[in-house]
Amino acid sequence: MDNTMTYQIIATPAGNVTIIRSDGACIPADLRNSDYAQYLVNVTPEQAALDEATAIAQAQADAQAKAEAEATAQANFTAQLAATNAKLEALGLTAQDIGTLLNAAKA
Repeated sequence: MDNTMTYQIIATPAGNVTIIRSDGACIPADLRNSDYAQYLVNVTPEQAALDEATAIAQAQADAQAKAEAEATAQANFTAQLAATNAKLEALGLTAQDIGTLLNAAKA
């Protein structure tokens, strides 16, 4: 294997790591895999550990940011729904009327 290979580290928030080699090969982070062993020779075990830890931390941060964005979107939707219901109630519509309107809108 040529030492000019470059690598991209892909990780999940749970810590699963895959290395994508510049020739397109996907290498699991498994010491029994000869391509992974060569990767460790090419980048040094210390650099590999650092790169993998960085990729895992980034995947975890991305997952946290996504969860926070989804929670914010849900909170915004809930607030908008409450405001709309309040406006409808101010027009004299009952909860049953609002339910009927919502069911009609879904149809």
